[in-house]
Amino acid sequence: MFGAKRKSDQQQQAAGATEGKAGYEALQAAFSNTAQPNNFGYKYGGLLAGGTGTPCSSTFQPSPISALKQAVPVSPQMGTSNAKQAETDRKRAIEAAAAKRCASGKIFPGTHYRLDMTIGKGSYGRVKLATDMRTGGQVAIKFLAKDLMTKQAHWIRVRREINLLTLAHHPHIIKVHEWLEATEDVLIVMEYVSGKDLFDRINEKAEKRYSEEDARPLFRQMVSALDYCHQNRIVHRDLKPENVMIDAQGNVKLIDFGFANLFHPRDHLTTNCGSPLYAAPEIVQARPYIGPEVDIWSLGIVLYAMLVGALPFEDENLKGLYKKIGEGRFTFPEHVSPAARDLIQSMLQVNTLNRATIHHLRMHPWVNEGFGRVAPDGYVPARPACIACPREDLLRLLPEYGYNLSGDLLRSTIIVQPDSPVFAGYCMLEEKERREKEALAAVMTAPMTINNGVAARYAPQLAASSYKEYRPIAPAIVDPLTDYAPRYSVNLDGSAGPFSSIPGTPLKDAAGQQRSYRQHTPSGLGIQHPSLVASPGPGNAGHSNIMAQAAATVVNKFKKLRDNIGMGSEKGVVADGTSPRHRGIGSSKNPNEMQI
Repeated sequence: MFGAKRKSDQQQQAAGATEGKAGYEALQAAFSNTAQPNNFGYKYGGLLAGGTGTPCSSTFQPSPISALKQAVPVSPQMGTSNAKQAETDRKRAIEAAAAKRCASGKIFPGTHYRLDMTIGKGSYGRVKLATDMRTGGQVAIKFLAKDLMTKQAHWIRVRREINLLTLAHHPHIIKVHEWLEATEDVLIVMEYVSGKDLFDRINEKAEKRYSEEDARPLFRQMVSALDYCHQNRIVHRDLKPENVMIDAQGNVKLIDFGFANLFHPRDHLTTNCGSPLYAAPEIVQARPYIGPEVDIWSLGIVLYAMLVGALPFEDENLKGLYKKIGEGRFTFPEHVSPAARDLIQSMLQVNTLNRATIHHLRMHPWVNEGFGRVAPDGYVPARPACIACPREDLLRLLPEYGYNLSGDLLRSTIIVQPDSPVFAGYCMLEEKERREKEALAAVMTAPMTINNGVAARYAPQLAASSYKEYRPIAPAIVDPLTDYAPRYSVNLDGSAGPFSSIPGTPLKDAAGQQRSYRQHTPSGLGIQHPSLVASPGPGNAGHSNIMAQAAATVVNKFKKLRDNIGMGSEKGVVADGTSPRHRGIGSSKNPNEMQI
């Protein structure tokens, strides 16, 4: 049965058990004693590199601590069985040390993230639910132990995943907020999805499958995410129900881009990767492929699993499984409609020339039934057909995001090949910069309010589309358009703010005393103290000057307003005369299993 297949997938690990959370008072006391970053990134806690929204080009220095490697030496004289046992013991020791480093209930040294509980485990580390102390928002942090990732290919995939998800901007694709390199671990701070993966959702159903009416909206969102990827010349290569998250609102988030890569429509990839049960014939037969066609095949398997509750190709051993996949023969139960059968059969064509494309999926009658024949939106902004004069600053940034071509070759490729991944990467980088400028402009024109003291607000990077994202880059005031914004009680003119009547918990220090406004907002008026501002990290000099100048303008603007109206920064007072409050941010258990 479909429900038993998860155990056979060696990439899938059991979800971590729920661990205890620290109290709010203990959290604030710990945060006040946490080492702060310097101007070059993070000074303490062994953090070597990283940044928010910045490209990842780090070589990921190996861990200098080799005690665990030397604890179980493997000599050439050892027999095969003894060597394997020694390697197993070494990995267990490394995993135990890594688990201790990211134990729950504490703030990870040198960062602003309190680790709450483990929500996933994998071959190279674990995923922790964490709280961003600057905003109170929840994030998911993927911890990767360096001593477990011994091959350079592992780090190539890590860098590629960070860079692609930093540039990508889509409501149904997981977002990477930040990456950090410590002496023994690499941390990837991602958007937190409070829900379950599609595999669990299918098995929760009474009949262990979705009805076509319930499956259609989810499938449309998957098609939308895949359309965005393929238009930007990105191929996922590991689509399966475990990598499709369904949040509390029933929306899709495509995750785990560890096997993703760039593709060119006139070139071929050769890496055979992914999960065998969802792999295309060209993957299991080790034939070259362009890229999108393998995603279409895997998406067909996912839709079949949603509607049938089983997989179309199953066998007791891999050889038999690969033979069935190569033949492409499968059957449908009677309850599957003719339109759904036609759609799945078009995706599961062994001949790639006959296989459906993402355009065909968007236009298929089954996909658009009940949606007014409107195709799923790919959320790709309007782009020029060609770019005659690429910007030099963006050309210098592209290699840092993994587009490894020289300057002259980058320029010529963008000019003469508008269907190339370099052209798409240039457009994504330009769109990213545009979103950042629009977000800063929104901050500068937003109502000016006093921070309620939960955490000083960083300038958010909001998209022009209808969904929300969070990417702090510089000290600024709140953006009222995002869920991560703290709540405010008093306007600068002294009138009651829009959130003055919302109940909350007064901030207290470790001794239980009411904290003054200066204590929890060092420079007052919602402006973060310079010692608490994380550097964007190395490698972003080409695009941070404009944002830094705009942020400085906001800070000066607020300081002048504070002085003009005679408001001190010693203490904040709300409309009823009490101390500032915050809206409690609820935290729900995330029962899903995230892969590493």
